[in-house]
Amino acid sequence: MKKLIPVLAMIMLVPFMICSCFVQQAKSMKLSYEEIEFHVGDTKRISVTIEPEGADAGKISWSSSDNKIVTVDDGTITGKSKGTAVVTAESESGLKKLCNVTVLDKEIESVTLSESSTSVKQGGKIQLEAKVKPVDAPSDNLVWSSSDPKVASVDGNGMVLGESEGVVTITCESANGKKATCTVTVKGNNMNPTESYTKSTEPTKSDDAKRHEGSNSSSSKSDESRNNGFIFPYSSQRKLTVDEVTGLGGDVAQDAINEIYARHGYVFKTKSIQKYYESRSWYHKNYNFSESDLSEIESYNIGLLRKYN
Repeated sequence: MKKLIPVLAMIMLVPFMICSCFVQQAKSMKLSYEEIEFHVGDTKRISVTIEPEGADAGKISWSSSDNKIVTVDDGTITGKSKGTAVVTAESESGLKKLCNVTVLDKEIESVTLSESSTSVKQGGKIQLEAKVKPVDAPSDNLVWSSSDPKVASVDGNGMVLGESEGVVTITCESANGKKATCTVTVKGNNMNPTESYTKSTEPTKSDDAKRHEGSNSSSSKSDESRNNGFIFPYSSQRKLTVDEVTGLGGDVAQDAINEIYARHGYVFKTKSIQKYYESRSWYHKNYNFSESDLSEIESYNIGLLRKYN
């Protein structure tokens, strides 16, 4: 019996020895990507190849150097925010491979403008607004251009200035080539609205509160100016004279001041005034208006109208 024990032990060890001989040890590990560049919100799968084929490297663990930029779940990475991070795959046997990941901002799929066609007077301004899809794609790198800056120029924020009579195409384009256009017709200053003018108030908060809307006071000079459309069609192009503004009366002088502001798209605080200007084809809201938009001539004329009325 004692002689049989060593024999039995050897018999029991043989299967284990045979199995261990057939299990190959992993010598290297390879990832399907060593570098990846994709956008916020995108996902991508990284696969692992163990060499030699059929070798066992054990369980693969995944990690990201910055989970705020990219996360990884069993080899599937997701872009979280713009930036760079390193994704690491490591086997139980100690093999390790890295993948450098660059996450870009969401790509703009389309661009649209607030207007497809519009008009502006020579010397006037209109604000075009651009919208992108998806809405959370960055829109701060949009490029604005004019087909003929001598007719109408445009700044980096979509503010269009009428330079001379003519028609131009304003284009807004994203870095990846998505674009939208607006046809702008610049009209000469002799093309004035023919509809009768309405009462208006000073475009400032304090004076809005002080004035009494709908005053019935008027003069023959007031009636004449209202029937002709603009009170002073060229008040944005040349300085008015004292003779021209003297005796207008407070209401008419205030209307003349308002029309200067309206040419720049000023948004009036008095609803009736705003409604009137919105009915004019040449008026375009400019929520970014500031006093610095007024030219030296316009500021002079506003001061003159206030001084003599």
